[in-house]
Amino acid sequence: MKQWAMAALALGITLSGAGRAPAIDALPEDEIAVQSCIEGVRDYNSSVEPGQEASRDTCIGTVAEPCMETDEGQSTMGMIGCQARELAVWDAMLNDNYLLLEDATSATEFQALRDVQVKWIAYRDAKCGWPAVFFEGGTIAGPLAAACLNDMTARRANELADYLDWTQN
Repeated sequence: MKQWAMAALALGITLSGAGRAPAIDALPEDEIAVQSCIEGVRDYNSSVEPGQEASRDTCIGTVAEPCMETDEGQSTMGMIGCQARELAVWDAMLNDNYLLLEDATSATEFQALRDVQVKWIAYRDAKCGWPAVFFEGGTIAGPLAAACLNDMTARRANELADYLDWTQN
């Protein structure tokens, strides 16, 4: 857990600055948990009537929520570390989906995506940096910022996955 404590510290320091997430490698068990959830959503969606489908977004929290129920996840730094663990999975998925879209779209479409992605990153970083400003560095700022980064990155990864799905239809 020392690795995650250091990651949490890095996340806290980073969020008080530029609002960027640290580069942390996803744990294999965390990747499996999120992928299993996404596959479950896919399986469910293949068996329901149109309009009754579930969203991949239901998988947000698959790693962070159980982690925060442990003793280590009860502290401020532990909460940040739990969010950082899951963020590592979603960030890798977002990057993979982005690169796959480069191959699945025209040069013009991908340039437009690149432009949007740059703006989205700036928005995400500004939005997730807001708790540090609002709470003036209070202890709640770090967990709120970490949860924001995890949530927004997961939603964007899922959004790009939707675009990938549409390129295959």
